[in-house]
Amino acid sequence: MASPYLMLFGMFSSGILLCYCEKEMVAHITDGETTAIAISKLYGGVILINCVGSFFLLFYLGLLVSQARTKYRAKAEKAGDDRADDRFSYPKLYAEGFSEEAKHFNCVQRAHQHAIETHASFVVLSVIGGWGHPLLVSLSGLLWIFARLDWAWGYATGEPSARYGGKFGFHIWSSLLLIVAAAVSTGVQLLMA
Repeated sequence: MASPYLMLFGMFSSGILLCYCEKEMVAHITDGETTAIAISKLYGGVILINCVGSFFLLFYLGLLVSQARTKYRAKAEKAGDDRADDRFSYPKLYAEGFSEEAKHFNCVQRAHQHAIETHASFVVLSVIGGWGHPLLVSLSGLLWIFARLDWAWGYATGEPSARYGGKFGFHIWSSLLLIVAAAVSTGVQLLMA
């Protein structure tokens, strides 16, 4: 099996190649039409998917955490945990202890927290990469959103290794690397112009 670094390099290189192909395809699709500030009309997809859509994803994951907090606090109380309210209540980010209820809640919370940790980079790189490669970045954003959902649902099983068990979980990284490649390509294009 190839090393993870080799796989990541391969994904990044593929992203650069896709950027080139997309640039040629977008020129044919849009007939070179741009807005007054020379941004392709397809950039609207970046705004709607990568910025607005990812916001709704984070909102949804936050709702899952809120529901899990209520659910696992009740389960812990039912199991006889007289400190369940203290363990699961705000402002604590994670539930204290090593019970199954705490483990399950913490997995749901961790899936949300991890999405928050990478969201700023995802959006900023999307905004930059989308200038030069709006179609690739929009499609990568859609993949990122589906991958994040799959990843979070796998994590929410209470078994952290299940976060990569679905069909899309790993693509939180491949989609992000495609967006990084698009941002690099856009920066190079600007320098070469």
